[in-house]
Amino acid sequence: AAANHSPRSSAAPTLTTSNVNTGSHALEAMNEAAKSSLFVTLRRSFIRKHWTHRRTCIALGLKGKIGQTVHLPNNVTIRKSIEKVRFLVDCEISHEREARLAAEKEAKAPRPTVVVRHAVEGGSVSSEAFRELLKKRRTDAERLSPAQHNRDFTTFASSVPL
Repeated sequence: AAANHSPRSSAAPTLTTSNVNTGSHALEAMNEAAKSSLFVTLRRSFIRKHWTHRRTCIALGLKGKIGQTVHLPNNVTIRKSIEKVRFLVDCEISHEREARLAAEKEAKAPRPTVVVRHAVEGGSVSSEAFRELLKKRRTDAERLSPAQHNRDFTTFASSVPL
């Protein structure tokens, strides 16, 4: 029994995981929460707010710039301070923030290019055959007057289905 007593006072036992009467799941949840950290983002200005709210935001490390995010430890004191100014800030746990940032990065990632293949009367056209067709049209266009060229190009453009 002497091993559970605090060195400062022989009468008060210390709280350890062995003598706390809670379930192991609760302890695991508390340990997991303690390992994670908090990211607090200022969403609204604290101008014209009560001085205690301004001081709380400053104590959390927020300088008054909307959108500013600070990285804080996950403990009771910080959580109580966040609760006081919950109408001014957003709070995320580290793994929630990582998931959100990954989703945003995925949404901003470049999309694969869209390849459109046009069909002609005889079926689909390979790129080489299409190049040959364009080359033939170009050589024909060089021999035509500008008026004939415009008429021929309009006919060609309308003959290729989209």
